[in-house]
Amino acid sequence: MLKEISHFIIIGGYIMNNEIILRIKSLFPDFTKSEKKVALYMSQHMPQITYLSIGDLANQCEVGETTILRFCKRLGFSGYYELKQQVILEIQKNEEEIHQNLPTTLNRIHTMVEETTQLLDKEKMRQTVSMIMNSQTIYMFGSGFSGLTALASQMRFASLGYKAIAARETYLKVLYANMITSSDLAIGFSISGENESTIESIMLAKKSGAKIIALTNHEESHLAKIADVVLLTAGKEIGKEGSTLVTEMSQFIVLEVLFEILREMDKENIDKMNFKVFDYINKGE
Repeated sequence: MLKEISHFIIIGGYIMNNEIILRIKSLFPDFTKSEKKVALYMSQHMPQITYLSIGDLANQCEVGETTILRFCKRLGFSGYYELKQQVILEIQKNEEEIHQNLPTTLNRIHTMVEETTQLLDKEKMRQTVSMIMNSQTIYMFGSGFSGLTALASQMRFASLGYKAIAARETYLKVLYANMITSSDLAIGFSISGENESTIESIMLAKKSGAKIIALTNHEESHLAKIADVVLLTAGKEIGKEGSTLVTEMSQFIVLEVLFEILREMDKENIDKMNFKVFDYINKGE
């Protein structure tokens, strides 16, 4: 089993050396059976660790959170947060060493695109599209950068002929959340899945009987647990900097794939709307 762990990992198509993997390899024989599950997962999915919560990691490894904490301490870290921050630092360092001729941001974008693509679930996408097609109005809730994603989504939905409303200010979130009915669909955008105002709005929508979609990094987050369908993103945090525009790009990738499937499944209605708008614009010329 030990031979399955290498001190090299792949990121962005390149091989990188990783000190944490070296530590895991040296301690592997002394790990418990559960700890070995965590060790093997980390050795094969190191870049993904940067956007997984402790609950997400425990779920992926099929172990308890206490095993994750014990594993972190065996490696010399005070807890999962410290391990995660060290992983982020090592990946950043290796990205800079490997891609010296490219800005670090481009490396992050490249990695984010690859990881987001790996998380795409076509079945959940089609389920979401069916919910969109059967809804009267689509309400979207987000704060900060995720609020910008909500606004952009409103424009994209409208361009396809769907009635969509986006809210990112607290007052509007509460207002729209109380307007939602069981015929509507609510979409919550949050990288962490823990934004309080977004969760509050989604809970109000759920109480009104609306269907719920969550776009988040964390499958075990509060937002995800409220949702009927969870669409996972891979916009990892960048150390203490937190969320960035690169982080939010993962949401746009998932949404564009969603819109592509929507065009496929509701082609006739979308074409009618596009022709209608096109004819109106041409008449004014």
